[in-house]
Amino acid sequence: ARGMCSGLASFRTYSVMIALDGLVRVALAGAFLVVGIDRVGPYALMVALVPLAIAVTVFATGRMSSDDGSPATWGELAPNLGWLLVGTLFAGALINAGPLTVDILGASSDPAQVTRFANAVLLARVPLFLFQAVQAAMLPRLTRLAALRDAAEFRAVLQRLFVLVGGVGIVGVVGAFAVGPWVLELVYEGGIDRRTITLLAFSSAVYMLAQACAQSVLSMSGHVLVAIGWVLSFATFAATAAWSSDDLYLRVEVALITSALVALAVFAVGLRAYFARLASTSRS
Repeated sequence: ARGMCSGLASFRTYSVMIALDGLVRVALAGAFLVVGIDRVGPYALMVALVPLAIAVTVFATGRMSSDDGSPATWGELAPNLGWLLVGTLFAGALINAGPLTVDILGASSDPAQVTRFANAVLLARVPLFLFQAVQAAMLPRLTRLAALRDAAEFRAVLQRLFVLVGGVGIVGVVGAFAVGPWVLELVYEGGIDRRTITLLAFSSAVYMLAQACAQSVLSMSGHVLVAIGWVLSFATFAATAAWSSDDLYLRVEVALITSALVALAVFAVGLRAYFARLASTSRS
C-alpha cells in the first residue's frame, strides 16, 4: 500500500499511514501494559496486524484508485518480483542482523549484553526512519527519468538525494558521538560506550547511502543487481562477524559497516555502468 501511495504521488496518505502505524502500535502497547499483558504473543500479533489493518482501511476508502495502465502479463512481472523479493529479504535480514548475531555469538555471555546492544541499535537507526520519506518521494521520480533516458536530470536528482541522505547520516553520527551515551543512559539506563553507538550510527549512515543507491538502480530496472548486491552484503556480514575480532560488540559493528560498504560499492558500480551505457547510446 505504501508503494502504491509513493507511485501515485499520494504523499499525504503515505505520511498518514506511517504516522498511524507508529501511534497505534504505541497506544496498544501502552494499553497492554496497563492491563497487565506480559506474554509475547499479543504484542507480536499487534505489530503484525496494525499495518495490515491500516492498509486495508486505506484501500477501502478508495484512496488507492487509479487509471488502468497498459496490461502486463505474469511472465513480465514474475522475474522482477522474484529478484525484488530476494533483495528485500536480504536487505531486511542485514538491518536486523546485529542484535541476533550478538545473541548467537555471545551465547555464553550475560543476556543483558544483547539487550544493551539492541537498545543502541534502535537509537542508531533513527535516521533510517527519516529515509522512508526520502525513498517515497524520490523513487517514482527516478523511475520516470530513467524511462525518459534523461541522464542529466537523473544525475542531478541523484546528487541531491546523496547530499540529503549523507547529511542526515553525518548528523546521526555526530549526534551519536556527542550525546548517544547520555541518551542511552536516560532512556535505557546505559550500558553502551561511545565507540559502540558511534560505529552503529556510522553503519546506519552507510546503509542509508546503499539503500539510496539501490533505489536508483531499481529505477533503471536493475532488480538482479540489487538482489546480488544485498546477497553479497549479507555474506560479507556473516564472514566478518565470524572472523574479524574477539570483541563481541566490535566484530558485529565492523561486520555491519563492511557489509553496508560492499552493498554501496556494488550499487555504485551499477550506476556507473548505467551512465556509461547511456552516454554511449547518446553518442551513437
